Amino acid sequence: MVRIKTENIGDIRRTPIGDCEIQDLNLIDHGNGSYFTRYLLKDLLAKLAEDMHKNVARDYDNVVLITGGEGSGKSAAMYWLLRAFRGETWTDDMIRECYTYNMDFMRERMQDEDWGCGMFWMDETTQIASNRDWQSSDNKDFVSMLETFRSKKFFFGGCAPKLERVDVYLRDFRMRYHIHVQPVAFPTTGYMPRGIFELFKRDAQSGEMR
Repeated sequence: MVRIKTENIGDIRRTPIGDCEIQDLNLIDHGNGSYFTRYLLKDLLAKLAEDMHKNVARDYDNVVLITGGEGSGKSAAMYWLLRAFRGETWTDDMIRECYTYNMDFMRERMQDEDWGCGMFWMDETTQIASNRDWQSSDNKDFVSMLETFRSKKFFFGGCAPKLERVDVYLRDFRMRYHIHVQPVAFPTTGYMPRGIFELFKRDAQSGEMR
């Protein structure tokens, strides 16, 4: 019998965005005697939204990249993150106003003084910010736009299959949070095909994702 010490459901676990209560956990066997514990944390999206509001006050980048396979729930995670960030007063129509398909939409919105959304959500981020097309005009314009987002206190959320496909500047210098979505089964909560994710945050001093 192998005895492995873990934290318990109901315990408080420290995270890069604050202390969270453990809602569930499971033990992952990697083989060769290697194990690790995966924790499901309660109200993590609400904690993340609270941390994002602090970024606004501190003049930090508010850029989130969500990665995961097809059908893993990237768009669903982004939708609920935006709802948590903006609060219950925001309707679905208001959230859809933030959705963008291309750079032309973003250019128009940036020049529209009456547009008060302050957020952009792009499902296929690699279409304008790909590490393979870093010399394209859209890619260069997007990099310039990212520098404007922080001064205007804008939020940008993007989805991509893999982090490695995203433009290096966005990935390594502007991204504040990385969320990786994947289906995971938990013992008491049950199998949840969407909305289970791992969260990483860039440390302001070291620049490392934790």
